[in-house]
Amino acid sequence: MTHEKGLRRRHASSRGSLLDLFFNPRSIAVIGASASPGKAGHNVMQHLIEGGYQGEIIPVNPRGAPILGRTCVPSLGDLEHPVDLAFIALPAGAVSEALQGCADAGAKAAIIGASGFAELGTKAGHLAQAQLAGIGKATGMRLLGPNTNGLVSTGSQLALGFNVCFPEAITKPGPVSIVSHSGALFDAVSRRLAHSNLGLAHFIAMGNEMDVTMTEMLAALAQDPATKVIGLMLEALDDAEEFRQA
Repeated sequence: MTHEKGLRRRHASSRGSLLDLFFNPRSIAVIGASASPGKAGHNVMQHLIEGGYQGEIIPVNPRGAPILGRTCVPSLGDLEHPVDLAFIALPAGAVSEALQGCADAGAKAAIIGASGFAELGTKAGHLAQAQLAGIGKATGMRLLGPNTNGLVSTGSQLALGFNVCFPEAITKPGPVSIVSHSGALFDAVSRRLAHSNLGLAHFIAMGNEMDVTMTEMLAALAQDPATKVIGLMLEALDDAEEFRQA
């Protein structure tokens, strides 16, 4: 872990505990929500509703028409109160402006689903990701991703992301939490848990770990009363000493 990343995490901690921010939000805005089936912004909305999330769901789209029965706003700035968590379901080129809008509107945390950043290994990809990280650092807003398909928390009936298995996982709560570098592997893991008569507490796909890291999430889940077993799906670690301590 770089010194800069560590400083960012410490300065951002005042916005709330990691588990509350991402697993127990009172309100969620879907930036780029869509009424068109098959689009990312439609899938995220549909999964939230199918999973049974009881908090406020706010679709955000400049057209402003209702989406899946929910009142839509053209931008987060049109709300009278800030949201706890935003899911940005937009292409990479539109993410920076959307994330700044989330910050300006007082969002506490954001999940960035788009790929096309540092995982490309290009200078442009790294620069684009650094721009997003700068927004989070300047505002204290916690960021998951980019390049993540989201998360599941069965206790709050939260199925937030692209994966079609997310809503189904809500129906099988249990003591296992999984932190993964791969979101695509969730399908197989979810089926294996069900086959073993186990259930899920939380699942989180880390993406590029621009801000929130696997090690930080591991340490947070170790303090979670609903979590008795933590599974990690690892590709690589850049903070080995902190990982050993966790």
